[in-house]
Amino acid sequence: MFTGQVEVISNKATWVSDFEQFVNEDDNNAVLNILNPDIGFDCSVYIKTESGHQLVTGSIADGKVIASASDVIDEPGIQWVFSKDDLSVLCAGTYLCGVKVTANNQISDVILGSIAVIEGN
Repeated sequence: MFTGQVEVISNKATWVSDFEQFVNEDDNNAVLNILNPDIGFDCSVYIKTESGHQLVTGSIADGKVIASASDVIDEPGIQWVFSKDDLSVLCAGTYLCGVKVTANNQISDVILGSIAVIEGN
């Protein structure tokens, strides 16, 4: 799991995350292919206040999170895109950011960190 500062973003620009290579292992240390529909892979990304109020969310279901193979490294991974409209609800400041995945009915937090939001132009 990654912990720490995830990113510095603007509240008036689209945020396209870096492609995050995703290697998930089952209880037997076998690598799970997140692109295999049989494992029921799902991923959600959230931005929330310190008190826990969710302000921005995205998932595979709503198309804001994409699971795919990388063009560069030919490994599966995830990437998310939040539009400037999604991020316009954020004031300048620091927020909690997390990425939660589900595979084979197991839920894991893979990123727990913070993002700094700056007032964009």
